[in-house]
Amino acid sequence: YEHARRLIEEGKAYACTCDRERMRRLRAEGVECEHRSREREWHLEMWDGMLSGRFGEGEVSLRLMGDMRSANTTLRDPVIMRIVDHPHPLKGDRYHVWPTYDFAVSIEDAVCGVTHVLRTSEFALRNELQDLIRSYLGMPNPTYVEYERFEFEGTPVARREIRALIEKGVIGGWDDPRLATVAAIRRRGIVPEALREFVLRYVAMTQSRKVYSWELLHAINRRLIDGTTPRMFFVDGPALLKLRGFEPVEVELPLHPEGHMGTRKIRASGELYVRFQDLLEVGVGGVLRLKHLANVRVLEIGDGRALGEALPGPPEPGMRVVQWVPVESAVPVRVLVPGPLFGPDGAFNEESLRVVEGYAERNVLNLKRGDRVQFERFGYCVRDSDEEPVFVFTHR
Repeated sequence: YEHARRLIEEGKAYACTCDRERMRRLRAEGVECEHRSREREWHLEMWDGMLSGRFGEGEVSLRLMGDMRSANTTLRDPVIMRIVDHPHPLKGDRYHVWPTYDFAVSIEDAVCGVTHVLRTSEFALRNELQDLIRSYLGMPNPTYVEYERFEFEGTPVARREIRALIEKGVIGGWDDPRLATVAAIRRRGIVPEALREFVLRYVAMTQSRKVYSWELLHAINRRLIDGTTPRMFFVDGPALLKLRGFEPVEVELPLHPEGHMGTRKIRASGELYVRFQDLLEVGVGGVLRLKHLANVRVLEIGDGRALGEALPGPPEPGMRVVQWVPVESAVPVRVLVPGPLFGPDGAFNEESLRVVEGYAERNVLNLKRGDRVQFERFGYCVRDSDEEPVFVFTHR
C-alpha cells in the first residue's frame, strides 16, 4: 500500500474507473483513457476510497503509468492494484485491495534480496515491466535466467489447462495420476531422486521446448526403487483353477528375489486364481509352473474356469511360470492405470485411466497408503487408499 501511494504521489500511477472491456480495448489500441491526465489529488482520493471500502470490485483500479504505445503490451499502463470482494483463502476478509502478480513479485523480489530469477521463457515479456516498477521505486533489478518448459507426451502442464480439466470433471484434481504435477507424480510412485536425475540429465536449462517420453523417467525410477520394493502376487483377468492331486500347503516366498527383504507366507489349497490368458496360451495338455508352488498340467479350460493336475518335480526349462492367488484368502484389488490424457492428434484419450481388477494375495493388506509393491508379471504399484485395496500403477 505504501509503495502504491508513493507511485501516485510521484505521478507514476493513477486511479482508473474504466471497466475491464474498455480498458482491454484501449490498451490494444494504444490509447490513453481520460483518467490518466486527471490531477494527482483526485487519484489519491480514489486510492483512499479503495482502501476504505467505498468502492466495490471492478469499480476502480490503480494502474501503472507506463507507455501506452510500447510494442511490449505489458507496459501499456497495466493494473497494479485492484479490489477483490471475495475472501482470500488464507487472509479471509482482512484485505480487499490486492496487488497484481507483477506488482507483488517485483517488490517482493527486491525486498527479499533476490539477485537471480530462474523461470520459463513465457515470462520474458514481463521482465521489462517488472524492471520498470522497481526502477520507479528505486529498487535493484535481478538477473533473469530463462529456460523453456518441458512436457511429457499427451500430458498438459499449463496451469490454466489443468484447471479447466478439473472444473469440467475430466480429471479428479491436481494429483490425478495422469498429470505431471509434483502431487500426481508422487501419487504415481515416482521418487524425488528419479525426478531430480531426470531433470538434470535430460532437461537441464534447455532453451528449446521439448516433449519427453514417460519411459525415460520410468527407467530411472525403476532402477532406484527395484532393490527396495517387495514382490507380491496379483492376478488380473483371473480364472478359477481347480487342481487334482494337490494337498493344501503353506509356502514361504521371498519378498525380493535377492532375498534381503525377508519372506512372506501363503497357504495354498486346491483352488487358485490364475490369469485366464496364461491358461489359454498354454492350452489344454500344456504344462505351466505355479511360482514357488507346483507344476500343473492343464486338463480343461472353460469360461473363466479350468481344471488342472498337480505334477511332481521342479520347473522345467522353458516352462511358463505364473503368479497365483488362493481363492480362500484372495483380496479383490483395483489398480488405476494412468495413460496419456491426449493422443498425438490432440483428441482426449478415453482410455487415459483404465481400471484393472483382479485378486491379490492377502499380504497386500499389510501395505499402507503410499507403500510401493511390485505385482509380479504386472508392474510396480503404489497403494492409494488405507480404506480399500486400491493401487495406482507406476510402471513395469
